[in-house]
Amino acid sequence: MGEVRTINDNKHIGLGGDDCRRRLANPPNTYSKPVIHVGTAKAVARVPAMKPDAMQQKLDMKLAVADNGSATGTLSVSLKGLAAAYVRAGHRDLTADQEREYVKAALAQYRYRGKGTLEKGDTRGLSDAYEYTIRFEIDTYLRGGSSGAFMFFPVVETPLPVSQFADVEDRVVLKRPETCTGFSSTERYEIQLPSNLSLLSMPEAAKVSGSMVDYTASYQQKGRTVLVERELHDRTFQGLCTSEVMRDFYKQALPVGENLRTQVLYKRRPAS
Repeated sequence: MGEVRTINDNKHIGLGGDDCRRRLANPPNTYSKPVIHVGTAKAVARVPAMKPDAMQQKLDMKLAVADNGSATGTLSVSLKGLAAAYVRAGHRDLTADQEREYVKAALAQYRYRGKGTLEKGDTRGLSDAYEYTIRFEIDTYLRGGSSGAFMFFPVVETPLPVSQFADVEDRVVLKRPETCTGFSSTERYEIQLPSNLSLLSMPEAAKVSGSMVDYTASYQQKGRTVLVERELHDRTFQGLCTSEVMRDFYKQALPVGENLRTQVLYKRRPAS
């Protein structure tokens, strides 16, 4: 394959001569940018913007909390689009040692001490879909003490989590166009609470509808089981968004971030 370069102005990509006649699997930050031959200044084409529903993630996490604050569970992820290709390639390239330590290292990134196993999907081929499951054991899911708080987030990093909108309030609008790639993400959590723990509060159900952001969330407790369902659609489609577009996007996303940051407060008796 010929030469591919991203020009420093973040608005163009450069292709060697043969590349204009080949189909490229472009990284997300190259979509919607003008294409130029290396050595010339005139754009010969434009990479089509990625459709907002081209990247999708579905997450299902089941977690059981013990009286002492430890937890066990499974996290299953189904991906479509470029995210599927990237994760499949990463899993395919894992050495035996890396695969053995994969879950322990992933949990440590979120400051959990634990272990587990990675059940990879089919890492062969070039399909735009990929699935995998993580089985985990966490020593300290809830810290010691008679009261505390937690949030409904995955216990390990995933490519397209709903929770990536949690920090939208702190994001800065740039003066230049920036990459904006839409996606959809759905999450379902089923959490089994221990007998010595009582919830004092949970986030309220939410519904946000906008031209670029759609979000729904529901939170229910049935006995010792908590069920959470969230769905997020980032409908930005331009590939490169102006500061005006990003300012409007963040405004629409603010209530999503507020809902995601709402903590679950609890109290518990000492483990017997």
